[in-house]
Amino acid sequence: MSVSRGGSKQLAYDVGDQVFQSEPWMFCIMAGKVKTHCYGCLGRPDDGRGDVRRCGGCRLAGYCSETCQKADWKPRHRDECKLLKGTVSEGASKPFLLDEDDMDRLLIVLKIIAKLKRHEFGDTIGACNQKGTRTFNDLMSHESELLRQRPRLLTSYNKIKTFLDQSDTDHKICPDFLSFLRLYGRFLINNFSIYDLKHPAVVVVGRGIYLQPSVLDHSCQPNALQCSIGKTVLIKAIKPIKQKEDVRIAYMSPFDVREKRQLYLAENYFFNCGCPACTDPKVQAERNAMLCSNKDCHFPIPLDDKAGESCRKCGSENASQAVAANAALDRLLAIILQIQQTTAGRQPKDPKQYIELTTAIDQGTTLLYPTNFTLALAHKEAVAMLGASTTENGLDASMESLLKTIVSRRQHIGDYSYQPCFLVVKWLVDKDRDREAMALVSQVAEFFKTVAGETSVFYKAWCSHLSNL
Repeated sequence: MSVSRGGSKQLAYDVGDQVFQSEPWMFCIMAGKVKTHCYGCLGRPDDGRGDVRRCGGCRLAGYCSETCQKADWKPRHRDECKLLKGTVSEGASKPFLLDEDDMDRLLIVLKIIAKLKRHEFGDTIGACNQKGTRTFNDLMSHESELLRQRPRLLTSYNKIKTFLDQSDTDHKICPDFLSFLRLYGRFLINNFSIYDLKHPAVVVVGRGIYLQPSVLDHSCQPNALQCSIGKTVLIKAIKPIKQKEDVRIAYMSPFDVREKRQLYLAENYFFNCGCPACTDPKVQAERNAMLCSNKDCHFPIPLDDKAGESCRKCGSENASQAVAANAALDRLLAIILQIQQTTAGRQPKDPKQYIELTTAIDQGTTLLYPTNFTLALAHKEAVAMLGASTTENGLDASMESLLKTIVSRRQHIGDYSYQPCFLVVKWLVDKDRDREAMALVSQVAEFFKTVAGETSVFYKAWCSHLSNL
């Protein structure tokens, strides 16, 4: 139990407390990263060569050093090396004979088969299962949903079946398609992403099964987050948590419209989210607060059925303000969904949509509270539509919008996203807005220091990058 920093009340976890520290039961590099990242540690070579040293057997796995290659040989790569040799496309424009998605599935399932052949189910108390006996076989697979919703997996299985059969020679672990679905489904539903924290964009380089933290449920208002060190996954509290069973993480970015979050979770994790941000009208009204009609009053008014009543702070009437604010909110949401539909369909960006969006943002700014959740998401879409603008006006507009999303995300989600914060700080310094820059620097540094720790990659990188500005 922790003592709250705000008083003496007992908590299961306070902000910055560690919920889990877990090593992977198994992990796998993304097929698209085999040329640039180490197959064993998932890092990049530090010697400046840029390329990993290729395995002489399969010519697919690459390593950052001889030490890493030797360490990875017996526990992971030895059993699959000869099999993977048949997947490499020598001298062709693409590195694999298989599609990248099929290659990902093959690499994943081969490693699962190897673990299960050695009877390593994860039930031994150790680095990947310190306090319980949760095993790989305990994980949900949702094979029936996968069978129904992803017919493409059967095609993928037929392409990689020969390799799987060579690995599972007794045909006891993965003898057929349903067995494949069960193995792959357990990975798909329960994996954690592994990041390259040294990359400027903090990219995903691999995925792994972490048995302890895989028990955690999702919320679009998470009170904990993943904070990794290499392949080690740390789950740290970002809000005070009363009970251990109340710990929630986000399975996807919670900084999006409810409709998109619900669809993603239903399609990828096969459940309807019932968290307060999705189902509690009070929480949704507070997230989408409006301004009081009194311009000198800065009190946020939840946009609910009572929004049109007199302001609790100044007493001003807000009936017409509430009607206009609801209309502005509906308009913003409709435009956001329309833009996301266009993006999902990979259609080209429509300049008219950007004009329509910014017009709605300008109108919403006069009616909605500055940290209004939907207004912040509209700013996020504006940043995405501007992209890598080369004009000064375009860059300024993009950074102003990005700054607003950072402030709103911190309030509603409880965290900071590293790369946007760094870009905004750099822009503020370039614009001689030093006071704003230093305030953001201090806030983000304090967050990383409290949650990730002074020795963490996040905190060190943040301090290091900013020292060069």
